[in-house]
Amino acid sequence: MKPACMPVSCTIMKLFMFYSCFMMMVVVMMMGGVNAANSITYQVGYNTNLVTSGVTTPLRLIKDNRVTTPNITATLRGGGTVDGYLSFAGNTLTVRSSSPSPSTIIDLVLVTPQLSSGMYVFTYLNISIEKGSITGGGMWSLAATLSASSITFADDAIVWTSLIATATAGDVIIPSLTCPYNIMVVDISASSRINVAITKIWAGKYTAIATSAAPSVSGQCAQAPSSSAVSGVTTYTNTGTCRSGMWQTLAARAAYVTLNFGSGCSATWKDSESREYIPVSPSITGTPPSLLTRDSQLVTLPKPPSAFDANPRAVADCPHDQSGLLLWHNPATWPSGTVPSPSSSIITIPAGKRVLVSSCSFTSGIIYNTIAIPSDSELIFDDAPITLWVRDIKVQGKLSIGSPTCRMLSYIDIKFFGSKDLSDRMGNNLGLKGIGVDVGGSLDIHGKQFHPTWSRLAATATAGSDRIYLMGQAPNWEVGQQVVVVTSSYTDETTKENEVMTIKAISGNVIQFSSVLRFSHWATQDYQCEVGLLSRRIVLQGDQATSDPLKFGGHVIIKGRGRVSGTQFLRMGQQNVLARYPLHFHMLLASCPSCFSKDNAFYLSYYRCISVHGTHNVEVLRNVAFDISGHCMYLEDGIEENNTLSYNLVAHVHTIFHAAAGPDQIGEYYKEQTDLLIPADIAASGYYITNAYNTISGNAASGGWAGYAFPNLFLPMGPSASLPGYATFVPAARTTLVFDGNTVHSSGYYWRDSGGIYCGGNFYKNATDGLRWYHSGRKGRVTKTASGEDAFMRFTNTKAWLLRAGVAHWGARIEVINLETYDCVRAALLFGKSWLDNAIVTGRTLNPTPFPLVSPFSSPNGNSWQGFQFYDTGTQTILTDVQFRRYFANGNIINPHLDNRVIISMTHSDQFKPQGISATRNISFVDVPRSQVIGNRLQNTGSSRYYNFIDWDGSLVQRTYASLVATNNSWWHLGTDCIMEPDWAVWVCKKTPTREIATLKVTIKDLIDIGVSFNTGTPPNGDTTHYCGNSTLFDDVTGLSAVVRSTVITRNVGITGCTNKGWYLYFYHGSPLFFEVWPEMLPPGLYVLVALSYPAGTNFNIKAEYDYGHNQVKLNYQLTAALSVSEVRSSDGTKYYFDGQHLYLGIADKIQHALPPTPTAFERGGVTLYNQRYGFHYIITATGCSVSKTVGATQYCSAPYKKPLLF
Repeated sequence: MKPACMPVSCTIMKLFMFYSCFMMMVVVMMMGGVNAANSITYQVGYNTNLVTSGVTTPLRLIKDNRVTTPNITATLRGGGTVDGYLSFAGNTLTVRSSSPSPSTIIDLVLVTPQLSSGMYVFTYLNISIEKGSITGGGMWSLAATLSASSITFADDAIVWTSLIATATAGDVIIPSLTCPYNIMVVDISASSRINVAITKIWAGKYTAIATSAAPSVSGQCAQAPSSSAVSGVTTYTNTGTCRSGMWQTLAARAAYVTLNFGSGCSATWKDSESREYIPVSPSITGTPPSLLTRDSQLVTLPKPPSAFDANPRAVADCPHDQSGLLLWHNPATWPSGTVPSPSSSIITIPAGKRVLVSSCSFTSGIIYNTIAIPSDSELIFDDAPITLWVRDIKVQGKLSIGSPTCRMLSYIDIKFFGSKDLSDRMGNNLGLKGIGVDVGGSLDIHGKQFHPTWSRLAATATAGSDRIYLMGQAPNWEVGQQVVVVTSSYTDETTKENEVMTIKAISGNVIQFSSVLRFSHWATQDYQCEVGLLSRRIVLQGDQATSDPLKFGGHVIIKGRGRVSGTQFLRMGQQNVLARYPLHFHMLLASCPSCFSKDNAFYLSYYRCISVHGTHNVEVLRNVAFDISGHCMYLEDGIEENNTLSYNLVAHVHTIFHAAAGPDQIGEYYKEQTDLLIPADIAASGYYITNAYNTISGNAASGGWAGYAFPNLFLPMGPSASLPGYATFVPAARTTLVFDGNTVHSSGYYWRDSGGIYCGGNFYKNATDGLRWYHSGRKGRVTKTASGEDAFMRFTNTKAWLLRAGVAHWGARIEVINLETYDCVRAALLFGKSWLDNAIVTGRTLNPTPFPLVSPFSSPNGNSWQGFQFYDTGTQTILTDVQFRRYFANGNIINPHLDNRVIISMTHSDQFKPQGISATRNISFVDVPRSQVIGNRLQNTGSSRYYNFIDWDGSLVQRTYASLVATNNSWWHLGTDCIMEPDWAVWVCKKTPTREIATLKVTIKDLIDIGVSFNTGTPPNGDTTHYCGNSTLFDDVTGLSAVVRSTVITRNVGITGCTNKGWYLYFYHGSPLFFEVWPEMLPPGLYVLVALSYPAGTNFNIKAEYDYGHNQVKLNYQLTAALSVSEVRSSDGTKYYFDGQHLYLGIADKIQHALPPTPTAFERGGVTLYNQRYGFHYIITATGCSVSKTVGATQYCSAPYKKPLLF
């Protein structure tokens, strides 16, 4: 049985908060002839400084959310503020004041005039006075002196009867009352223990009858109450020493309890349902709009289970209900025999003791210094209103504020004080100004569960409206709590359209605010803004005065076990101080599978939200974070695996020092400095995932440089780098465990190549200066399984809107399965082997928010948006089952890359030349004019000349057959079936088994060299220092023999064209006496017939080599002379033919003959893209011709341009 305390100095507000935070509070009031059947539940409020208008108006009583008029009125007269006293005469309640104002709503104590001697009724009511106003806070503390005709209120005494209990659930039975007084109906059953707390202003008797066990009693009066038992009925009598404001407790195990207060006044409780006091919401009137019932059209967004966490609150579950607890405020608890002074430099809990703190244990308004809990001790908070001002709490034993199965219902506020100081006051790198849980220590903080903690709008909330409608499960949020309505603007940081609102009323999924929204918040079937609950009943906060100036708030670091739920972290974190985050699980490795952070709120955080650091198996569930500096959900060193981050909402994340940008893919480099300790914070994100092998599902992200960041760490950072087994560990090589059902918006707009989900950048420790560096730009990763096999990153059921790119992935392998994007400049930027499957990509919705002006994607008519841009070299991209919607022409745009097109090319460079690396299948359109399907910008570059992709079923180019699509260049006029599409600037040809894409690298020393680039941009026509020849098709296509189908050759290596064709190569210097041909991409079984002009009498020595040596195997063979061109074509790359004018060389990919079986293609969704090959090449040496020119190390013989006639 647990004693409690309530000294005389405690106010009525504290009394109310004590009982209101327990299980069940139903107020039953008798007014004159009103009986129990007409009992009324009222909301308790508070007030000070009532001012009135000087006129007499009737009171309006709010009863059960409806306004009624009782049989009393208030006379409002005079001026000035309330003097703090009321008078009552007849049916008139008089309030004296002096300063009139327009209106007021005030919470008062209503007293019935029909009183019996020694008995009266009181309750707290919302009473609206039509004129006047209310300001300030607090609660009037009133006392009553009874007489037959009048009541006069003074200070600090009032009858208060409250019963609080824990027990099994059942039905409420409101008792019949025979006396006019307030009573709180409580939970009780045969197996429950009932704690009855009674405070009386006079000495008197109360009687308890227990049918199954005798009750026990204890109290904090100076003299314990006397008791006597007759026939199993025990009567307890207070003496005069049991003063007003003192608590008496009665514990009993019984099927029912009867309490008698004076003669003839009793009530009985049986098997009643567990309840707690919840403020009554006013009614919400009005007709709701049409409401959404689902959040997505294609993807599945996981939701947390609708059921609340198990919370039996049995005696065994609740630390504060355990036996053997010592009271903080009892001098006998402390070895010195006195309660420690708050000014003590350190207060240490007695060794081996379990100490309970309750409402009056801590001195109000005084800052405690350090509270230390030794390894064999425990500090326990009662389920009561408690406020603690403190600098540090060091936990080597246990700090228990509830448990996972005993959520606290009371309002508990712990405020941390202290100016910026980098010393380690708590020791062992626990820092200061917060809670430090040392190795072996344990922290449990568990407030009331509000569920769900966040939701999405079911209808657009317009500016000027005072209400919103939520989708899905109705939350148990409360009047007076704060929520954030998240932005539906593109640039979260600059527009600042997130709004923190206070709940005035709530009814199911409808929430009314105390003020109107200033901005509109979008919700259609495309996407919906989130709404997150910021308030919790337990609050850990940094005090504003010492925290705000230098962003140095409180922090919680856990080196032992930590379990925290239902808690608000306000003004927490210490910016640019390592390890000082609002909630930090520090270097626990696999030792804490029971550690978690659940349904907490992080608000106004100076440095992150939750850090999981060198720790595995932590659960981070259902948290809400808003207005955060630096990365929020933070996997710190890169070794953290098998953690679960699910159902969290993070919004309005700010970069530190600077937002990473840069004019190109390189991005920017930053090193650590005083005001940027972790340079990766220039790209701060909602979720910072240094190791992808974690479960990340059902989360929402808004704002930040990115919503989800996967930075590349090629070695662990921080203390994890020195852990055994991690010296050569590569975090960036770890692939996703689960990344499913996550959403992101209003992010990724600082830099042209960022995205809502960003896989790129590099965080590392510089070997030269020993500092941390972050490179924000393009940096790839090669993902592997634990056994070293190639593995794909995999994002499933992703939804993104209002972004530069939904997904931006610099890496070797990525699969994006089930994707919805809306109002994004690009749906995705995918690098390496990538597959986008089953997607809805909507260019522009009806949301009127403007796109940002993000160079170089701005157009003269505003901003443009494209569905997808195929990369120009070295990647493999497959799009299958994608529906594109709402791409409309962007005025008279000349550059198609600035128009609103579904698929656009990348044609800016001569250095990077496309292979056969892009393909589509099963593409559909809604509200997309045909002209907007493809945008190909023609330029004097290799990437433009060789732009191509395969439409495997013709659906994208609106054909009924598989199609090869390539740039508007005669080189791609492959046959008479090919059709030029002028709107798209491409040829569309039928794809046949022999029509595949091939890329050959023809190298000539000091003219075209691998690894040497020339004029990588767009050289002008006629630039002979850059252009060095032509390639021309020759084949047996009827009707095209007279058509010159040609394109230029530049000094940048690479020629791409169609297989099973003749490629005639002509070089301006002449025909080289030595050159090489590297078949970079050539599908198995197909060939390219290369021809060059040479004078008659030229001799050739041609061999093939594979010099990469896979598993020490090398291929080396000599080509032999054939008797005809047709023999060369059928030779599978082993023969050549010279007819006296032209050398014919059959080029085939022979690597598969030299290697063990390896994949020759990337295949997904019924599409095949052949792999690029490296190392195999042909070496051609010519002799016997006159040298006409020598350029560098290469000699040339003269040969006129003459396209071959043979094929």
